[in-house]
Amino acid sequence: LAGLNILNPSWEVCSISGVKFDEKGENLYARMATSQYLNGDWRLVWPKATALSKPVWNVPKWADRK
Repeated sequence: LAGLNILNPSWEVCSISGVKFDEKGENLYARMATSQYLNGDWRLVWPKATALSKPVWNVPKWADRK
């Protein structure tokens, strides 16, 4: 696995853009993804390039808070 280097894989796994491990075993191409529980299902909402749904901001605007 130490020599593995896959860029832009053909599979969709969250926001992964490839696989390459450094000397500590960390994937250099790993990225953070954010999901939200929407309508009874977990949906990927960020990053935009791989999002399956738009995020829902359920906090009122400052002007609308009491």
